[in-house]
Amino acid sequence: MYGEDSIKLGKTYKIIGTLNIITEKQEEAKQYLSLAYKIFENKGQEKLMKEVASKLKLVNATKKSDARLKEEEKGLLAEEKKSKSSASPSPVKEAKPAKAKAKKKGKKKQI
Repeated sequence: MYGEDSIKLGKTYKIIGTLNIITEKQEEAKQYLSLAYKIFENKGQEKLMKEVASKLKLVNATKKSDARLKEEEKGLLAEEKKSKSSASPSPVKEAKPAKAKAKKKGKKKQI
């Protein structure tokens, strides 16, 4: 009834796998969900197998998406590094203080 191949253990693995999905631990989620799937398959639990299979698809899709994002990040960082190294630094000109021009206005005498 309870053992390495029990339905209750499979459900526990499914819960742990789900929690790992929520906490973004994709590799651990895949491990637990795979264990759960094997147990449900051995016990002929079609409904539970389908539930676990959909979660495994989600994990695999997330892993692929994460891998793509990492590759894009690497590419962007490489481009940024390349553009920084190829750009020649332009000399910075210091701003000179403007000279105040004093205008002298002569007072006109009225006649």
